[in-house]
Amino acid sequence: MSGLKPISAAIKTVSNKTFDRKFVLLGRIISNWSDIVGEKMHLNCQPVKIRYRKNKKKYDAVLEIAATSAVAAKLQYQTGLLLEKLHQILGEQTITSIRFVHIPANKTKILRASKKQPITSSQKNNLNSLLSNINDVELKERLATFGTSFYEDMNQNNIGIK
Repeated sequence: MSGLKPISAAIKTVSNKTFDRKFVLLGRIISNWSDIVGEKMHLNCQPVKIRYRKNKKKYDAVLEIAATSAVAAKLQYQTGLLLEKLHQILGEQTITSIRFVHIPANKTKILRASKKQPITSSQKNNLNSLLSNINDVELKERLATFGTSFYEDMNQNNIGIK
């Protein structure tokens, strides 16, 4: 049985990319994006990548934001404010600068999240009947949220389940 290894030895290699620090930071930035750039601007631009560069024994992180030329010009004037909001949300000064990546104006539909269609009463009844046997309150709430989001996505994309 000397060939067996503890599972903790394999976790680092399996989860290295997924749980890397920059991906966690990017996830936090994406989830708080409307708070960072504002309600009006968050549909016109989006964070794409965090790049790290070594600068005199320390690492600087550059946040890349995809935006059209017009939106990038507006955000360029607010770079200091954006960095301050990023520092407040992240709790540390990890992002040191912002770089804008140009996207054509006709591609902004990709960035804009269209409004989800609300679920129908039959979908709501179906979801409630599926969740009625679950006793764990927290699990039931999470599954209800997932189910609601699932039905909204289905309605938005006109997908029906038989």
